[in-house]
Amino acid sequence: MLVAAVIAFSSPCEIENVRGLDRNVVVVVSNAGEDACIDLQLSVACGSHHVERTIPVIRPEQDVELSIPITDLGWPTIHGWADVHCTLADRTTTAILEFPPAPSMVVINEVMFDPRPGLADYVEIITQDYEPRTLQGWILRDANTSAMIPDSTTLAPGSYTVLASKASVAEMMVDHTAVAPVVVSRAINFNTTGDRVALCTSSGLVVDELTYSPTWHSSVLERTRGIALEKLHPAVQSHRSSSWTSCTDSTGGTPGRANSTTRPVPDRGTLQVFPSPFSSDPRDVQHPAVISYQQPFRTARATMSIVSPSGVRVATLLNSEGIFWQGALAWDGTNDVGQRVEPGPYVVVLECVDAESSATHHATALIVVGR
Repeated sequence: MLVAAVIAFSSPCEIENVRGLDRNVVVVVSNAGEDACIDLQLSVACGSHHVERTIPVIRPEQDVELSIPITDLGWPTIHGWADVHCTLADRTTTAILEFPPAPSMVVINEVMFDPRPGLADYVEIITQDYEPRTLQGWILRDANTSAMIPDSTTLAPGSYTVLASKASVAEMMVDHTAVAPVVVSRAINFNTTGDRVALCTSSGLVVDELTYSPTWHSSVLERTRGIALEKLHPAVQSHRSSSWTSCTDSTGGTPGRANSTTRPVPDRGTLQVFPSPFSSDPRDVQHPAVISYQQPFRTARATMSIVSPSGVRVATLLNSEGIFWQGALAWDGTNDVGQRVEPGPYVVVLECVDAESSATHHATALIVVGR
């Protein structure tokens, strides 16, 4: 989808650079003149979305960066390649940026950050798109390193793609129908003490990311080397620790195939829970519960709470946080101070406020803690 963004400035300042960074479009404005630029009015239009910004002052030989959230420019309705026209007084420059796919279309599904000797770190991604997607120019990042994904990499609908530093990861891909791992341009060695994992478009805009900790592994494991972190379901939010747990497969990981810990999530209704009853014991196969939601707004500020039968809130899963129209979260059966709640019925309460119109949406569902 091609989208025009128009940015207006006045001399002697001019646009130095336009780029993507995380989930922002960054416009760098520099002053190459001898006088300061005062009260620069910046207008950014992307389709029907319009953003106004003011830069109070740019002194001579100074650069100022303006960060515009891509949600303000219409993402995720706007996605794919966009022509961005930047205007400073009577000067116009054009940049082309690749906006991320819509949420949950391409997600990180499994991470190996402490492999067995002879193997390598890897990241498994999955697409739930309806059409093939080419990852030309896409980037895999940790906190300090960037690696290019080969331009020929294509995600087939519903497929798993394994990004690795070494082809030896194929030894763990016991499913012979799985596609061979994609070897990235340089070694990505994730820290065993915790690190960032980010998948980005060719323009540097984040498609999906997380910052993991070794504490995300199951607490019942004595040793975690050679065991991957798996997501409970592709739809759960990647940045939350509750979305992840340790692989239970004997190989230590499931690159290129369904996760050993996957929980089915119903695709009907506005608020669904599975399993219910579930167990708050991390050693139980019915632990934890996954709560999936659908709400009517493109983006919303949301609160999701677990409430006891007497009406007392025992846990807060979302606290006035930004969400998209659909997604999922996991609840481990603990309250806000980390204590396991008593077995019995509880109510999931979802309250949303539309980010654009302030309209509201309310939904509830029963969730049962078995033991």
